[in-house]
Amino acid sequence: MQNAINISKISDITVVFTGEMDISTIINSNIRVFGFESGLLSTSINYNGGSRTATINPLNDFKPGEHVSVTLTSSVKNFKWYGNNSIYI
Repeated sequence: MQNAINISKISDITVVFTGEMDISTIINSNIRVFGFESGLLSTSINYNGGSRTATINPLNDFKPGEHVSVTLTSSVKNFKWYGNNSIYI
């Protein structure tokens, strides 16, 4: 759900890519989750190639009402070209 509000503080974050991604680049150092109250959050990331979906599980809960930003660096690569393709969070 893009730009979701009023979600559970224990929610996972889902990123859907429009093309098949290089799984070796779907890692914590390339996908960062920042809580505006919590700071940079440690996460575990699982990638499903069939659905082209990365599920990001923050290891700590968000704070109630916290704004959260997800950043994918230019190191996230797909197989057709280097750099991000279309991404939906």
